[in-house]
Amino acid sequence: ALGAGMDLPASQVIFESLAMGAEWLTIAEFEQMLGRAGRLGKHDRGKVYLVVEPDRKYHRGQDRAEDEVAMDLLKGVVEDVEPFADLETSAEQALATICATGVTSLEDVARVYRRHLSVSVPPSDALKHLVRRHMVRVRKGIHVTELGRATTLSFLTPTQGLEVLKLTSKMDVLDIAIKLEPFENVYLSSKLQGEIDSAFRTHMPTRFFSGVFMDISDLSGKRGGTSRLPSWVFDVFSKWTTHFFNCGCPLFPECDHPKIKLGRWLVEQRKAGLNPTGLAKKLHDEFHLWAYPGDIYSWLDTLIHNLKAVQRVAAVAGKVDLGVEIEGQIARIERPLDAQHGDNSGLEED
Repeated sequence: ALGAGMDLPASQVIFESLAMGAEWLTIAEFEQMLGRAGRLGKHDRGKVYLVVEPDRKYHRGQDRAEDEVAMDLLKGVVEDVEPFADLETSAEQALATICATGVTSLEDVARVYRRHLSVSVPPSDALKHLVRRHMVRVRKGIHVTELGRATTLSFLTPTQGLEVLKLTSKMDVLDIAIKLEPFENVYLSSKLQGEIDSAFRTHMPTRFFSGVFMDISDLSGKRGGTSRLPSWVFDVFSKWTTHFFNCGCPLFPECDHPKIKLGRWLVEQRKAGLNPTGLAKKLHDEFHLWAYPGDIYSWLDTLIHNLKAVQRVAAVAGKVDLGVEIEGQIARIERPLDAQHGDNSGLEED
């Protein structure tokens, strides 16, 4: 991950692992990272080393071992990139450009749009989309609405901005922020995964929100795997049901409620003083789920940005009370008021 983000001259790049997070590197990611080795004017060549462990896998969901991945990456060819933007993305870009440049005439907006933005969607279609989402008004020129400005400042799409505005009247602000980007990088523990795979004699999904509950239900009648599961696994399933999968709504299990409930659980534990490492440990100890502390840290940071987005949109509707509530939520996430772990309460990783 460091190799993907830094922009410093380096004479060599060493890949200690070929995975980033829970997934193997793609060819594009690999090429981008190794391209850091050697910089014109500083080095005559760049060296790249791969420290590969044969047969290594980081979780059961990986179908290839690290040495196989290494060969695929070394032989791989980066695919050509073809710029394309759909209507929503084009409208989002157009709104940001209008806000940043201050252009108001239809002709100027169309000219800037064609010069800098997507050519796959006509500017007239993007503008119509913005009008329908109440982001701009077209009356003697193009004028950005308060909602449109709050939306683009918050890096929301036009559809998200309008949805957030509607949700502020019927949904808790924390739930709205979680719904914008739920925490999905959660996996079954290796012990639990092993028991499930063995009982059903097949490879089950490793991601928590991959529908593993439904898969187990479907296979239990066909293969009788449920009877081969030890009792502690049912205890884990019971905890999952009690904490996350108990909404009872007609859209279950396709609804957002389980993800929102997991997000709320993480936030409550965070408010109790746990840092990302502590959160990952408690998630594993209580629910036999695991997540990278770095992923949890990134998600909490994103959650704070999303809360600020909800705050901006709520202000458009004059909901000052929600703004005050959001300030309190952010303060308790960034620096828990009832921290129980001293220096570990800050939003940082060990």
